[in-house]
Amino acid sequence: MKSTWFALGVALAALLLGGCAEPSVQQRLLLESHQEGIHVVGTAIARAAPDVALVEVGHAAGAAQATTARAQVDDVMKKVIALAKEKGMAAEEIQTVQYTLGATFDKDGRRTGWRMVNIVRLRIKPVDLAGEVIDAAVTAGATIVRNIAYTIEDVEKLRSQARDEAVGAAKAKAEQMAKALGVEVGKPIVITETAPYYQTAAKYDAAAASEAPADWGGEIVSAGQVTASLSVEVTFEIK
Repeated sequence: MKSTWFALGVALAALLLGGCAEPSVQQRLLLESHQEGIHVVGTAIARAAPDVALVEVGHAAGAAQATTARAQVDDVMKKVIALAKEKGMAAEEIQTVQYTLGATFDKDGRRTGWRMVNIVRLRIKPVDLAGEVIDAAVTAGATIVRNIAYTIEDVEKLRSQARDEAVGAAKAKAEQMAKALGVEVGKPIVITETAPYYQTAAKYDAAAASEAPADWGGEIVSAGQVTASLSVEVTFEIK
């Protein structure tokens, strides 16, 4: 029993002596991670009117022969692209996003024909032309209108605005807390930014325009606003 108590006493002594020694690397990191100061989070959402409209338009057709299906679709899409260019769109603002040709089968697995799909994405500027371009595409024979969205050319500018506002919100919050505690806010010593979030203004998504009224027009397409949200975590010194 005495040897047991002696061993325990030695262990306690070693623990107490260890507590007086220099802190380990892990201990120093733990202490440094709990810096004194005022820790706040600032969040901001910046909004702007979009200056670019994105829309995908296309055509699909089926026929007994692959060449026939392809010819039908190509004929319509040539008209769609030509009308888009007449509205002022450049070639680089028209991008093919789907071009497929596949066989069709009946329930017994027998081939019945071929189906062709051709879809292009249009980048429309100014956004006021979106309705006109879509109308022109449908008039030309397009049977697919989908993924209408509005965005801005300079996304980073909107994010920078959100960042400035988030930092300002964090500082205002720190000053409010400092005032309530009777202290003053010092310089920032740690600043961290969370991943920014950007949201386009999507307004319409129809798998097939033929399901919509043939005379649907620009009045139902509304640009709305695009948003960029961002948060920052800031630790300020206390004066």
